[in-house]
Amino acid sequence: MWRSRSSTFVSFLTLIALCAGCGGGSGGGTTGSANANGQGRGCSDATYIPNYVATFGFGALRHWNRFPLAIFFKHSPQWSQNRQDQAWDGLRRWVDLTHGNVQLELTNVESSAKVTIEFVMQSSLGGRVVGVCASSYLQNVLQFATIQLAVDYEGAVRGPWANTVTAMHEMGHALGIGGHSLSTLDIMYPCAECSGGDLSSRDLNTLETAYCGSYGRIREESADSKTPTTTETFACPAPR
Repeated sequence: MWRSRSSTFVSFLTLIALCAGCGGGSGGGTTGSANANGQGRGCSDATYIPNYVATFGFGALRHWNRFPLAIFFKHSPQWSQNRQDQAWDGLRRWVDLTHGNVQLELTNVESSAKVTIEFVMQSSLGGRVVGVCASSYLQNVLQFATIQLAVDYEGAVRGPWANTVTAMHEMGHALGIGGHSLSTLDIMYPCAECSGGDLSSRDLNTLETAYCGSYGRIREESADSKTPTTTETFACPAPR
C-alpha cells in the first residue's frame, strides 16, 4: 500500500490521500489516555485485543459521531437488486457481529446518505482493483463515504460471494478502519476474497478501538472553517 498526502482548507480544496494495493500500512500504535486520533477517551491500541491497529497506527482510525448511517445504492447501469442484496448482506455483518452497535439503514434519497455505494465495471477502477472506498473526515470524525464495487474481473462476472465479502471489506474502511490487516484470517486483509470471508475478532476489536466502545455516543468535536477536510481512498485488489 502506498499513501500520499497534501493539505488544504475546507473553503478551497479537499485533501486527498491515496492508499492502494496490498499491504497493511505502516507505523506503530500509541497508548495513554489521550490517543493519537484526538478522541482522548482513555482508549489505546491495547484496550481491545487482539487487533491489528499497530500495523498502520492509531492515528489512522476514524469514527462516526452517531448512528444509524444512511446507505444509498446508486442505480447505475451495473446495479441490480440481487447485487444490492449481496452487498447489503456484507454490510449487515458489521451490524450483527457488533451486536447492533453499528447501525445502518437504507435510504432512497442520495442527498441524505452518509455512505453511497455504486456498482461499476472493473475497467473504471484500473489495475486489479475490485473495491474502492473513499472516506472524508474532519478532525478524524467521518463526514461521508463512497464505495465502488466491481461487477466483473478479467472478463468474468463476479459472483454473489465476491460481492458480499468485498462490500464487507470496504464497509470496514467506511466505518473508520484506515488501513489493512496483514493476516488472511481478517476481512480487512487487502484482498477480501483471499480472507476468511467473514469478520474476525481482530476486525471487530480494531473497529472497537476506533470508537473506544462508544458507538454513536461520541462527543461532538468542534471544527472551524480552517480545519482541513481529508479524503482517504483505499483501493483493494482481486486475487492473483
